[in-house]
Amino acid sequence: MERFRFTDKHVFDFRGEPERALNHKSRTLSDSNQRASKGFVPTYAFARDYGGFVGRFKLDWIFVKPFIDDPRPRGQSNLFAPYYARTMRELNESTTERISDHPPITVDLPLQEQKTLPNP
Repeated sequence: MERFRFTDKHVFDFRGEPERALNHKSRTLSDSNQRASKGFVPTYAFARDYGGFVGRFKLDWIFVKPFIDDPRPRGQSNLFAPYYARTMRELNESTTERISDHPPITVDLPLQEQKTLPNP
């Protein structure tokens, strides 16, 4: 995915800038997919997951095509670049039966260049 180029030469955003991540994690894809203490916040769990050790997976991803020509360097355009990714597991599990077998995931996408980001 990181090597893929669209016909207009733009690429998917892999920057992972801490100021654009919900938990200020600076690892790959942290601004477009919520990071956990290890890896990413899971978006699927078996009914029995043995205390979270087995049976939780990241199955759903958000990949965004912003207006950048290189997937990693900072200082490029922030136009349509994702930030503050959230996996809403608590919302999904707030009812007796889960709303869905996958919790919703969201990102904010700026429609114009931003100098500073709003607080999450």
